[in-house]
Amino acid sequence: MELEEIISRKKVLFISFSDHEYLRNKQEIEIIKKYSLETTIITANKGQKITPINIGKILLVYFKTFFYLCKSYDIIFIGGLPQILLPCIHPFIKNKIIIIDFFISLYDTMIEDRTVVNKQSLLSYLLMWLDKQTISLADHILVDTKTHGEYFKNKLSAPASKIIILYLKADTDIYHPKKIKKLQCFQGKFLVFFFGAMNPVQGVEVILNCAATLIHEQKIVFAFVGPMDKLKYAINKRMPSNVIWLSKWLPQNIIADLITMSDLCLAGHFSSEVPKAKRVIPGKAFTYLAMNKKTILGDNDANREFFSETNNNIIFVKMGDHEALKKTILNSYHEFLRKNSVDLDADNTFLNNHEISNGI
Repeated sequence: MELEEIISRKKVLFISFSDHEYLRNKQEIEIIKKYSLETTIITANKGQKITPINIGKILLVYFKTFFYLCKSYDIIFIGGLPQILLPCIHPFIKNKIIIIDFFISLYDTMIEDRTVVNKQSLLSYLLMWLDKQTISLADHILVDTKTHGEYFKNKLSAPASKIIILYLKADTDIYHPKKIKKLQCFQGKFLVFFFGAMNPVQGVEVILNCAATLIHEQKIVFAFVGPMDKLKYAINKRMPSNVIWLSKWLPQNIIADLITMSDLCLAGHFSSEVPKAKRVIPGKAFTYLAMNKKTILGDNDANREFFSETNNNIIFVKMGDHEALKKTILNSYHEFLRKNSVDLDADNTFLNNHEISNGI
């Protein structure tokens, strides 16, 4: 059964600890508002994340949730991280359909992705139990890829009958094709762009190792947005001279401008060491392609579920192989020169005189 069919003409209470504009929330809220009879939304304040610093905001979401559970709803829809809410509120939910977005497994994230919890520790067993318990309490489970759903079935005993695939999508209100002049520091260069949280699953070290082998290509530069200081590479090695670290964080409209300036975008995931990298589609892939950008994806089952090389903007590359990535980037660079028949020094790639309003 599709999500639209389940919520059609129903009264829905949507709850999430992330803010309203978080991409996954925004996607789900749009669907709920379109098909439901009535929608009530409980989310954290804009920009809030689940950390000890804003635990008060989390408690506020809990308080609002218990207040609205007393009202008449057909469906309780819990967004990201239902594990920290559903087991607590389930005893108070009577005769309602429960939908959860199981976008993130706590066990998978903490043990296999970020490796901050020992696999044999008591905490790892607790996280596994919490994942399984949350799945068992829900009537329907949203996952982001078929490959991820298979993992949840095999690892967390998720019933196939509960699983619904809801692929991510780009926020086209912000990310759409446009023209813009490159920043001065990028003029005359072939710009390769990446942005992200620099989590292990993304394989940013593969990109940096690749960049280090391309230093002799003076026209190719790499631009990054994200907390690169948390990378082991940044601690143990000097950044290659062709890498420009712009900022730990930038507003989405500035990210959109940078993507527009870019000649090649890196989506990934590129890690061959984190199993999750092969099961999920990076959200930035949808973003880049919505902006009609040439995009490099890790070659795995999850990415190939949704994308194929019939789209001329998509290039698959072997994961964990910086030499393969280097070859792909060089091929894209030479193809760019052939197709555009321009001298990069002339900077004729973009014709519009619009500049980024918030300088970097």
